[in-house]
Amino acid sequence: MILSDEKLSAFLDGELDVVEMDTVREAIANDVTVSDRLAALAEVDRVVKVAAEKATAVALPKEIVALLGDERCLSENNVAHVSGEPLDDEKTANQNLANNVSPFPHKVNIADGARREQARWKGASSIAAIAASVAVIAGLVFFNLQGADTSQPSHWANVSSALDSNLSGETSSFESGVTVTPKLSFLNTDFNFCRQAEVTSQDELNVMIACKDKQGDWQLAASKLDELDVNVGQYQTATSARLLEEQLDSMMASAPLNREQEKNAIEATWLSEKAEGVDDEN
Repeated sequence: MILSDEKLSAFLDGELDVVEMDTVREAIANDVTVSDRLAALAEVDRVVKVAAEKATAVALPKEIVALLGDERCLSENNVAHVSGEPLDDEKTANQNLANNVSPFPHKVNIADGARREQARWKGASSIAAIAASVAVIAGLVFFNLQGADTSQPSHWANVSSALDSNLSGETSSFESGVTVTPKLSFLNTDFNFCRQAEVTSQDELNVMIACKDKQGDWQLAASKLDELDVNVGQYQTATSARLLEEQLDSMMASAPLNREQEKNAIEATWLSEKAEGVDDEN
């Protein structure tokens, strides 16, 4: 059976009916070239979506607004302390602050081991790192709010279960109404497995990256929230979309895993030292 790129892309987006989804899954399981094409399309898909979608500002959750407000107050207090001038004399305070604060040096991470070739992966800037922290906090707020019902398994436990068990493109649905669909798997620069996934609720889409730590737990590394536009029934991409792309570029030490490599990783519970047939050059 010949599967077109259009059908594989529709499979990644969950746009096929049940019969077609099963047909594609069977083809992926039986033909490694199909799984390789799917992995390549997943990589292309994330780049094309960012280029094609028009960024739309989405209001931050109130928890994040409060956090940023607290940090702003702290920053203003620090300016007053360093400058020794009252805050209403803005010009003098800024001048003294510039004279007393040295530029913060950029850190350069040099990976151990010669087998990594990372020249084509861009490092994140210090500004992007700050924004990444905000994105991760926003993601944690999303997960905490979704898991507020203590009578049910925690939301992150459900997400972790899907990350542990699902191949890319496979969706798990939970009683809370949340669905989890892994989209991409790779090794990061620390040689830990990471996965990009979509976590959807009734009115929100969270695109996240999680990495497996040495203790065998999934840790949230990056996240962006979209809100459902009730007028068109579609998710509108937030301005943090570009940030997530930069996070992927800085984190990835390998091309995305193909189908067979994902199966090996699942058998090894996503612990890189136990996985066979997976390294940083695939």
